[in-house]
Amino acid sequence: MLGIQMNTVNRKVIQMDKLGTRLREERERLGLTQDAWGQLVGVKKNAQFNYENNKRSPSGEYLIAAREAGADIAYILTGIRVPAVVKKVQEQYGHAIAVAKHADEITADYYIKNPDALDADHEFELDGQPFATVARHDVQAAAGGGYINLDGPPIDHLAFSKRWLAQNGIYPGSSALITARGASMEPSIYDGDLVMIDRNKREIQSGHIYVYNDPANGTRIKRLEVVPGHAIIIRSDNPDQSKFPTEHCTAEAMNAIAENIVGEVVWSGHKW
Repeated sequence: MLGIQMNTVNRKVIQMDKLGTRLREERERLGLTQDAWGQLVGVKKNAQFNYENNKRSPSGEYLIAAREAGADIAYILTGIRVPAVVKKVQEQYGHAIAVAKHADEITADYYIKNPDALDADHEFELDGQPFATVARHDVQAAAGGGYINLDGPPIDHLAFSKRWLAQNGIYPGSSALITARGASMEPSIYDGDLVMIDRNKREIQSGHIYVYNDPANGTRIKRLEVVPGHAIIIRSDNPDQSKFPTEHCTAEAMNAIAENIVGEVVWSGHKW
């Protein structure tokens, strides 16, 4: 399975017109400015700007430095996230080429040593189409009622198209499904809806919906807006402002939210 997956990535046509966008996404995921990133990989800010805007293509030396700085090079080049299980296998057994040559033996050995990894990255095919599963946890997020805990074992897994996951930049191994409670986010998210949160996406993008742990109100699902350096605005999608007023957080309250993001809501399912 690992060898097939790696070969598929290697044969994928690199979309150069989107490479710069993915390069910027990786830099921002790591929380670095163009200046700071340039110092790590050995280029000036204007060169980084040109790379991110697809005006120039980065060199092989640049990509090696970017990998060493923590960037996901496979994603930058192909738009496909290398699953966490593959990274762990490479750490334990060596480079991808060596892993591919001995995939059967390594897979068996890896899962004996890491029994919890199978459920987290389970993949299968249905009618020739690849699917991957996302863990569902028996936890709820609302306007209060304590913090959610995703460290425990999931109650089950739901399958999603791998093509759809890749198109939306979602990696199942870093995502989790939880239940939303309350009416504050209607009509976007209803009470009892299943929501998928991507725990890799913790840097607030203004206007997106996040699950976060509020020291005063427990785990919440809210739309967050950032006024850089000044405030985080917490909004409910429910138009009834008398019940769900907009909140403005500054200073320590703003930092508390930014530091306690569980993940971004990337999908929700409504039961009719």
